[in-house]
Amino acid sequence: GRVVVNGQRVKKDDQKIDERQDQIQVDGRIVTYETEVYIMLNKPQGVISATEDSRYETVLDCLKTNRSDLFPVGRLDIDTGGCMMYAKTRYAADIYSRFRKSGTLFKCYLALLHGHLTTKQGILCTTLSPAQHGHIMRPVTPLAPDARLCRTAFHVLAQSTNGTLIAARPLTGRMHQIRAQFAAAGHALIGDTLYGAPPCRILPHQALHATEMTFPRLSEQVDLDTVITARVHSPLPRQFQTLLRQLFPPTQFSLSHLDEPDVYACLSAPQTLCEMSHL
Repeated sequence: GRVVVNGQRVKKDDQKIDERQDQIQVDGRIVTYETEVYIMLNKPQGVISATEDSRYETVLDCLKTNRSDLFPVGRLDIDTGGCMMYAKTRYAADIYSRFRKSGTLFKCYLALLHGHLTTKQGILCTTLSPAQHGHIMRPVTPLAPDARLCRTAFHVLAQSTNGTLIAARPLTGRMHQIRAQFAAAGHALIGDTLYGAPPCRILPHQALHATEMTFPRLSEQVDLDTVITARVHSPLPRQFQTLLRQLFPPTQFSLSHLDEPDVYACLSAPQTLCEMSHL
């Protein structure tokens, strides 16, 4: 009973797992997928993705390691869980940073929004600027000081009178990008009190999870001529699943749909989507 896979305690010793997708814990410690170049893990909600912090628990604290040779590739908000990569050398971190900028390394998220979207898919374009000492992002005009263009591709997966479930891929890397953009468009994430949504009884934070990450899989030699694309998946936390079941009846939407390969298909080719500033 010491091993837990995707939140379920393992009772048989012959259970098969996918080390790139399943979340595995032994005695409460997260088991990671590790290569010579990077560590891939499923970041829990409530910890920060930085390697060290004097106020909050970090992902590395959860791993109970004092390693100083790990470099986060991108960030996740403290209350957002899901796919998180750490490069094991500064050189690999620089390579992966370039992949992020070129769009060959990217994350897809699931988000639950308030309201009903009339547009089923597209690229939401918003100009945002840091506010309140940099703690949140607010919409501004393009000529405003410190204005930053944000672009997020999205695809509606399910809708009801209670909300909308979308798959989203940030095309720019701004703080709180998905949260701030959809809040500015009048569709704040469920539970995101920082951006004006009422508290959610089931989910005590914003309904956002980094469910999938696509990236070039490097070898130890970091040979850029022999790059193979890899994809990892993070299962939805139990509270998020409970909220989905409450919002969408089984006849309208099933959690098994999220395992289908076409869920994020249109987000892999955002150049085919139309840009818009309003929803």
